[in-house]
Amino acid sequence: MNFTFIKGFLMLKRIAVSQVDLGMFIHKLEARWFDHPFWKSRFLLEDPENLRDLKKSGIASVVIDTSKGKDIAPQPAVRKATIAGAPIQKRPAVVASRPTSRIAALKSRQSIDLKSTRAAPIGQELKPAQQVMANAQRGLEKVLVDARLGKAVKLKAVVPIVQEIYASVQRNPHAFSGLMRCKLNNEFVYRHSLAVSALMISLARKMRLNAADTREAGLAGLFIDIGTNYLPVEIMPQNGDSRNTEPALWQQHVMLGHNALVSAGGIPQSVLDACLQHHERIDGAGFPAHLS
Repeated sequence: MNFTFIKGFLMLKRIAVSQVDLGMFIHKLEARWFDHPFWKSRFLLEDPENLRDLKKSGIASVVIDTSKGKDIAPQPAVRKATIAGAPIQKRPAVVASRPTSRIAALKSRQSIDLKSTRAAPIGQELKPAQQVMANAQRGLEKVLVDARLGKAVKLKAVVPIVQEIYASVQRNPHAFSGLMRCKLNNEFVYRHSLAVSALMISLARKMRLNAADTREAGLAGLFIDIGTNYLPVEIMPQNGDSRNTEPALWQQHVMLGHNALVSAGGIPQSVLDACLQHHERIDGAGFPAHLS
């Protein structure tokens, strides 16, 4: 069954994946972020390969926006039960309306498209990168505060962070990283996590990893030091850089972070491995397991 509803100037309709066709605007993929092969959750479906990937993904349904793309084909006539030869009635088709006024068009347009991956010069990317950084720090701050309070890590809360960092790095690999180097030291925890995430995404791009592996790399960058938030508050330096604490205590952040992510559930194994092993060394002198 299709469900159509209006949200602002959007015309949203839930349809089965089998009904999806090229030219439709995907407003929402009704699946967890790691259960589909796409970076963006909203996009105009123009690539036949993307259509094939979507239909093979196992997703049951999506929400399309018919004000931005093609609608589904009209449904065939539905025969109702008849009495004494009553005429066949057709179910009226839902017709999507497009915003026609200039005001509607302006309202539906974003001043900065933080999901675009189109290449941009560094001067043009600095403003979007600043917005990404502000959004990311707000979202990550809540995750880290929840961790400090002993709450479970919520994967859903960091998905938009990784998506926006990825898009910024795609547009220009220098803008976001350059801004992070300029941040104040008293924001060490947030700055470090976001910078490592951007670095991991950049490295994954250089290695030509696929989209799923690249986003897991970015997620690993955000989470590898999550364990520092479980260290005793009284030993933490004022700027939040736990590396300046007593080594035996500081090294505990690896197991604390790994255990927290395991307990949260739904975290990819590659991210768990990165959290657990990011201080191991080739010569076996690392920790916690002294892997060589």
